[in-house]
Amino acid sequence: MLENDIKRKLEAVQARRLVALLCRRTGHGRAWFYEALKGRVSVVNDLRVLDEVLQPSENPIASLREVCGVRKSTLARLLGLSRQSLHSWERDPTAERIERVRSALASHRREEKS
Repeated sequence: MLENDIKRKLEAVQARRLVALLCRRTGHGRAWFYEALKGRVSVVNDLRVLDEVLQPSENPIASLREVCGVRKSTLARLLGLSRQSLHSWERDPTAERIERVRSALASHRREEKS
């Protein structure tokens, strides 16, 4: 049961493109992550960090991006912004910016399904 829960969490980390963040916070490399995903190494000592990484960001724009599994560079391109400008948007989210992000991500999902 615990193994299935851990595997589900690791798959969520991968789907939300948070592998690098998890590896930085645990002090492990990406190879460790992929070995853990296959069940070849233990993550028991890193469960707290795993749960923290999966918590939605307090920033609404970053949270939308993470939940959709979209990289910052991809979202910036979809919005016609530089990554630096998107970072500014994430630091200062307004209702208009959040709506533009939602719209861009919805269009992106429709294109991916086609």
